[in-house]
Amino acid sequence: MNKLLVLVMFFAVFAAEASIDKARYFEVFSGNTHDKIKAEVVRLEKMTSTSETRAYLGAMIMKEAQYMQSTKEKLSRFNKGKALLEAEIKGNKSLVDYRFLRLMIQENCPKILNYHSQTKEDAALIIKDFNKQNSALKSVILTYSKSSAALPTSKLTT
Repeated sequence: MNKLLVLVMFFAVFAAEASIDKARYFEVFSGNTHDKIKAEVVRLEKMTSTSETRAYLGAMIMKEAQYMQSTKEKLSRFNKGKALLEAEIKGNKSLVDYRFLRLMIQENCPKILNYHSQTKEDAALIIKDFNKQNSALKSVILTYSKSSAALPTSKLTT
């Protein structure tokens, strides 16, 4: 019986470590503090590699790219994150949070990166499936929509 209890507790602790604190993540993502972004990248890299951690890590790496010193470093970092995020979207096309991550990046990255072609497609999916999301994600999307050109608040119904 004691072995079973220890095993259950181990898996409960492991599951807690493997899940992303999305409130914290989006707070860091929406800010412009390199140290916090870098720390979040390190934290995500240490987590168990899952589709979710790779998608969220990819988006945070893309966000972090703006703080690199040289243009070459910025582009390399951006492309590393892009590869992670795009691979997860390709395998999970209907996941709103992955598409939301990509939409935020697309709307805010420099035009020269040519990373804007799925903005309308992502916004359409987010709008269509908005009511199916948990309240925490809905809140983040609503907050973001207030400053988004592609995702107007008026299109989101609660």
